[in-house]
Amino acid sequence: MEQGLTRQFEQELLREDGSTITVISTKFPLRNAQGEVARLDGITTDITARRQAEEAVRTLNAELEQRVTRRTAEAVAANAAKSQFLAQMSHKIRTLMNAMLGLAQVLDADTLAPEQRQIVQWIRSAGRLLLLIINDIIDIIDFSKIEAGQIRVEN
Repeated sequence: MEQGLTRQFEQELLREDGSTITVISTKFPLRNAQGEVARLDGITTDITARRQAEEAVRTLNAELEQRVTRRTAEAVAANAAKSQFLAQMSHKIRTLMNAMLGLAQVLDADTLAPEQRQIVQWIRSAGRLLLLIINDIIDIIDFSKIEAGQIRVEN
């Protein structure tokens, strides 16, 4: 050890029972009246419990990161399933509404009694309004996807 310098180091020590402990040691020189190093002194502290706690925290952090990764993947998959469901339902509802409106248009072109014509016009009017509402709902869902960055723009 160089004269006048304090050194600190960690090491593992073997106990008589065969177990090991981790210690941190600080060594420093003690000088005599002439300023010469007379001997080395030091302090050794058992940090085994601290090292074990640090390892437990590292292990727990790794487990938590794995859980977050897994849950994120599950959330992405659930969101994709929800989006697919909404797209399919939107398509089915729009298809059925357009079929109903087309049938109402065919009826409207036919010879009908005034009361029947009025009923067909109500059906067409209600169908168009319902289709607008469906389109608005789908637009809102698509807008929330855009805000969340979940829509890809393709040429």
